[in-house]
Amino acid sequence: HRPPPRENRDALPAFYDPAFLNADTDLIALAARLGTVREARLLLHGPPGTGKTAFARWLAQELDMPLIVCRGSDLLGKYVGQTEQKIAAAFQRAEDDGALLLMDEVDTFLAARDVGRQGWENSMVNEFLTDMEQFGGVLVATTNRLHALDPASMRRFEGKIGLDWLDTPRICHLLMAGCDAMGVVMPADEWRAAAQRLHRLAPGDVAAVFRRTRYGEGLGIAGIISMLETECRHKIRDPRKIGFI
Repeated sequence: HRPPPRENRDALPAFYDPAFLNADTDLIALAARLGTVREARLLLHGPPGTGKTAFARWLAQELDMPLIVCRGSDLLGKYVGQTEQKIAAAFQRAEDDGALLLMDEVDTFLAARDVGRQGWENSMVNEFLTDMEQFGGVLVATTNRLHALDPASMRRFEGKIGLDWLDTPRICHLLMAGCDAMGVVMPADEWRAAAQRLHRLAPGDVAAVFRRTRYGEGLGIAGIISMLETECRHKIRDPRKIGFI
């Protein structure tokens, strides 16, 4: 029984560079080590859009490995035992094909086991943990909800890599690279001034804005900055809605 995980064919931007990501680990050095070992269980965690999935895609290219992507919609079954079978089959397929296995939003499968959970949910976690331990390839799991993972899963990941919002230097470098690729010219000092106004910005926000510029005729640098500022504002919650703790 072969599962329906997706072989991800989404191309990375030509100017993609993992150095753009605000990670607590040297991602390029990590890729170099994996080039010789070819076996790892990595957990990438951080806010949405900070580059977890894109890095897994880049890593597969760097290692010259096929990429298999699994999400909840691929593996969750309607019947008792079906999810466990699909999880096991996904790991087996990745091992057979020599593929990098990306488990996106892994908290779907590794949510903390407790008394209040259904038996099939705990069985799914048990299956995933067992398959992880036996897997002989490269697994990259991503989550925006590190606190929700089952505690027993944490020791099974040799590498736990945190990604955060972009800092000002990375915003500058990423925007300059993207605009260069689009043929938009802006002096570096103006980029730095704009970058200092952008808070809680993620690489995914920048990618989304650049995609939207394809449909905006004559959209200049002011329009790009305005859209990025809007993306940042969407992440700021009204403090008046926070109650007593």
